[in-house]
Amino acid sequence: MEDCPQCGEKTEALHEGYCKPCRDENQRALDEHNARFNWWNSLTDRDRDKLIRRA
Repeated sequence: MEDCPQCGEKTEALHEGYCKPCRDENQRALDEHNARFNWWNSLTDRDRDKLIRRA
């Protein structure tokens, strides 16, 4: 049994260094970040300026 360094729970095996639930959550967060990054990069400078002004 291994201890997950993120949540501290015991797990049979580590996946990419974490228990499976933590690994899955980290991957979901990374996928969401990448999608937002790609969306922001797809905007024109004008669209970005509009969004910044509205914030």
